Amino acid sequence: MAGWDWLYGLRKRNSDISLRQPEATSVARASAFNRVKVKKFFDILENIIRNNEIPPERIYNIDESGLSTVQRPSKIFATKGRKQVGTITSAERGAHTTVVCCMNTIGSFVSPAIIFARKNSKPDLTDDVPIRTLQLYQECGWMTGILFEKWLSHFVKYSNASVDRKVLLILDGHSSHKYLPALEYAKRHGVVLLCTLPHCTHRIQPLDVSFFGPLSNYYNQAITKCMKANPARTVTAFQVGQLFSEAYEKAAVMGNAVSGFKTTGIYPPNPDIFREWMFSPSDITNLVLEEPSD
Repeated sequence: MAGWDWLYGLRKRNSDISLRQPEATSVARASAFNRVKVKKFFDILENIIRNNEIPPERIYNIDESGLSTVQRPSKIFATKGRKQVGTITSAERGAHTTVVCCMNTIGSFVSPAIIFARKNSKPDLTDDVPIRTLQLYQECGWMTGILFEKWLSHFVKYSNASVDRKVLLILDGHSSHKYLPALEYAKRHGVVLLCTLPHCTHRIQPLDVSFFGPLSNYYNQAITKCMKANPARTVTAFQVGQLFSEAYEKAAVMGNAVSGFKTTGIYPPNPDIFREWMFSPSDITNLVLEEPSD
């Protein structure tokens, strides 16, 4: 059995190796991202773009993300020997708010939507939100089919979609995106919906790949800054709009949008952009089972 001496020697001989914390990936995500499914997705994507004559600037991606009133503490420098290093957070458990973001391949962003966890509207909640933000309300703060239909109306107005000027909207397979009235509305207004592969949004959804990470970091920084400027005060849903606006202004830049579509291979079209090691966990799902002989 290899001991500590072997480990020290290995690290000394290979200076490019470092101890890393692996990112947790579920079995469903690992096995779903395989070559066969990815190829099929890109074939469908290319057919939709070609058959509907959709130019790059009319290819969009929509996704939702949750915001909490409790920030995730960032790493800090501390003196050696201290067993505990603490930081102040807004509360032990935070209130949930959903933001809906949308961007296209050339770096343009559709005005976001915010879903507040309330039954009825309250003007104070929307103070200082980004310009033309769509304000939605739902008891739990989640996206529903009815709210998705309202968002589609917001999207059509921004994108000028029509039957003669179709746009492609790439989205995940959340149940709210399969609401029949919303699908019918999209069809009537020239919005072609393309659902990403299940459990593969971490690879082929532009917003997940290049936008929500920076947005989350900027949002956490905004909360921390707010806590320092207002000692002993907690962040509530009434400050979320302002904090989100501060983070969105920094994250919603052309570079993040363009990078997201490029990294996922959606635009410029590149189905071979994914490296071999990305498919390794799903190799077993590519095997063809042999039928038993009589």
